[in-house]
Amino acid sequence: MIVYMGYEGKLWVYSDTRVSAKGKDGLDYYIHDNYEKAKIINNMIVVGMGHLPAVKYVFEQFERSDKQIGDLEQITKDAYDIYGNEIGMYIFNCDTNGVFWVYTISNLLGFKTRKKKLEIMI
Repeated sequence: MIVYMGYEGKLWVYSDTRVSAKGKDGLDYYIHDNYEKAKIINNMIVVGMGHLPAVKYVFEQFERSDKQIGDLEQITKDAYDIYGNEIGMYIFNCDTNGVFWVYTISNLLGFKTRKKKLEIMI
């Protein structure tokens, strides 16, 4: 889960730390609450959701890359090809004009990056 809001020129991003697994009965089971799904990388907030091994792979590979949106798009697709489970990655950043953006990359979007301007309350 991700919650974000803009207020007084600042962006606040919160993510849960819950890890769960699907049992043989098809139900999701709680495993633990201590995986940081949000990381600051190159002045960007990067958040991963979905299959935990795939998310870990994306974070590791993105840290080794040039840290561009295109890199994250390809790495996320590679993770899906390797692990075959749902994955979503989100980047929050602020451009040079002080405008906040969120970029979404997911297998559900065909790994095409969706960019959305975030409205900040004054």
